[in-house]
Amino acid sequence: MKNEFVVLFQYCIGMGNSKLPMKIMLAMNILNVLCSTILILLFHMGTAGIAIPALVARIGAAIIIFTLATKLKGDIHLEKTLKYRFNGGVVKKILGIGVPFGIENGMFYISRI
Repeated sequence: MKNEFVVLFQYCIGMGNSKLPMKIMLAMNILNVLCSTILILLFHMGTAGIAIPALVARIGAAIIIFTLATKLKGDIHLEKTLKYRFNGGVVKKILGIGVPFGIENGMFYISRI
């Protein structure tokens, strides 16, 4: 779930809107801390009291970003449709950016070992 979450935030940043992900992350973290505190101190849930609010906050933030991505009509947007066609040109462009970035990122992490 973490990778999908990051992709949705990077989508907003790529659209030139870096304030929106910051506000959503802030709200998500505040919700996480408050709910974790309540579940641990009042309901004595232990580890589950930390895990449940973290999961709920992340899912909530992902739903908010996904909803905004389908409503906003910028250069990059998501369409609500059941008809999906394979577009080789778009896949080639995505891979042309993603593969070199992935290799660079992999080399960075290998160098940290």
